[in-house]
Amino acid sequence: MNRSIHLLLVAFFLFSTSASWGQSNETATFKKEKRSFPKKAVFDPGQVSEDYHATLHNLEAPYPGGSSYRSGLMELKEKVRERYPIQTVMETGKKSSAVPDLIQGKNFSAFYEFMEDTIPLLGGRPSDNTLAISDDGRLLTSYNSQIWGYDVVNDTFLFDNFDKTVSFSQFATGFTLFFPFDPKLVYDPLADRFIITFLTGRDPDDSGIIIGFSSTNNPSDPWNVYELDGSPFNDSITWTDYPAIALTEDELFLTINLLREGEPWQTGFEESLIWQIDLEDGYTGETNLATQIWSDIDFGGAPIRNLNPIQGGRQPYGPNIYLLSNRNFAVENDTIFLIEVTGTIDDPNATLEVQYGLTDTKYGAPPVARQANDHEFDTNDGRVLGGFLENDRIQYVGNTVNPATGLAAVYHGFIDNVSGTSPTFYGNIIGDADMDFGYPNIAYTGKEFFDTESIIIFDHTSPTVNAGYSAIHWANEGEYSDVLTVVDGETYVDRITGLYDRWGDYSGIQRKYNEPGTVWSAAYYGYKPSSNFNSTWVSEIISPGRVTEVAETAGVSKPNFNVYPNPTTDRVEFFFTLEQSEKVEVALFNLEGRLVKKLLRHTAGKGKNVFEFSTQPLTNGIYLLKITTESGEVIASEKIVKQ
Repeated sequence: MNRSIHLLLVAFFLFSTSASWGQSNETATFKKEKRSFPKKAVFDPGQVSEDYHATLHNLEAPYPGGSSYRSGLMELKEKVRERYPIQTVMETGKKSSAVPDLIQGKNFSAFYEFMEDTIPLLGGRPSDNTLAISDDGRLLTSYNSQIWGYDVVNDTFLFDNFDKTVSFSQFATGFTLFFPFDPKLVYDPLADRFIITFLTGRDPDDSGIIIGFSSTNNPSDPWNVYELDGSPFNDSITWTDYPAIALTEDELFLTINLLREGEPWQTGFEESLIWQIDLEDGYTGETNLATQIWSDIDFGGAPIRNLNPIQGGRQPYGPNIYLLSNRNFAVENDTIFLIEVTGTIDDPNATLEVQYGLTDTKYGAPPVARQANDHEFDTNDGRVLGGFLENDRIQYVGNTVNPATGLAAVYHGFIDNVSGTSPTFYGNIIGDADMDFGYPNIAYTGKEFFDTESIIIFDHTSPTVNAGYSAIHWANEGEYSDVLTVVDGETYVDRITGLYDRWGDYSGIQRKYNEPGTVWSAAYYGYKPSSNFNSTWVSEIISPGRVTEVAETAGVSKPNFNVYPNPTTDRVEFFFTLEQSEKVEVALFNLEGRLVKKLLRHTAGKGKNVFEFSTQPLTNGIYLLKITTESGEVIASEKIVKQ
């Protein structure tokens, strides 16, 4: 089922030049300090006994930002509603897109089986949906406060418990946990491993960051588990809240907000921290996990809030990483902060640079989202919730108000020429004439080297549409597809005493790295009308013409060529065959044998494969393309002529 969308009335142009670039990093300050943390446990899912999943929920539990955060936010949302009252939009404001529709693949609720019944798992308050999937189809999704695993190829569960989940308490057996919350998952396609992190405790005495690294590509095998200090400066005042994570080639970047205990939301924010963590230490289960903490990150004398790290779209890049922030509590604003951390933990010259830009389309804190029966969803603030970097462009998403309707909507932002001296900032608001949208996330879906296509998912709700979630495709031409309804809920949600409920605080999406054009997602929906519960819906979403189909056709039509075209002017396709799946590295050398560029580290599948890359950055000449296995065996070597 497709729904039309109402776009912001301000025109959106791919090549907009109305945005401006801000100041340099002259007023940016920071500190960095190396830390190490001992391994605290090895968690083996195969040894877990049945768990009652006993939890205690305070129905007025702290929101991201502290115990009085919601009351402060509601004052802000009243100002938003005054500025942007709900308006009826004429049907002519809707569109039917020329961009082909998204395709839904497999779809299911996170579930377990009892006798002959399939039973959806009860979501959290809020769910905090997150997801990761490996190249071979092992999927993990997590929510407050459990982890569920499923093999989407073989249709089997990954965990053997009664309800096929592992609780956070089971995962961190032996730890002292205090109401664990805020999970985040990521899959590393270069190492073929999973990482999970979640928080514990909401005061300086018990605050901690739990991080687990899978020891193999199978989440059913043992995990190496560490705990970072949630009050890292021993000040007896601050605690850790709201994590966000992203990978580079060799490191995990984890950002958090440090809050002061007992203070109201207006004054309780201390600072945002960046944890830089060595991946190899975690995967191999080193006795001590090497980290570096970046603190006192100020610009113009004020701390930058809610840093969101930005991962590469096609794969993790590095060693540098970008992070984004904005004025998330503003009723209306156009400022975007662009932060870059340069260098690895071991680089003594690693530094942090902060600049800002002004986007052409303004964003603002979202109003509350409406449900049936006069119920409402909280929508938090306008912080950046997800993004990726590809072809020197960052795409990112967050919550916003739609000035054209007065409803909650999605902000889709862009930063072009990210590594240059004058990046361009622009964006668009994705909304609907009748529904509220919230808690978006975004993944790269490019199929060719210069593609910057993406799929965005977001929760939807209205007084007449039950809580579910949707998706939209952004194509290279700067156009959006029609909205795809991923799942329509069966009911409005009523899990907290009163008329409001927790909706977020984020959703999960990931590119299927070995199936370009395909993403997997996990987000919120209402089910079981008799009790107004919420659960997690998992969906495979495919953009039109994904590269798996193109590669097979290309391989059949050009069977006599390993490299095509050759000579070349702009790009190359390189075909090779493997007897079994292997991790490979593709690198380009000049004729003197000197390395020009490491192009890719990835797992290549059994049978026919195609590797492609752009030759435009190369000067004219002859080069040698080599594919090498993890053991160092050269399995392919071909000359390429650039002219």
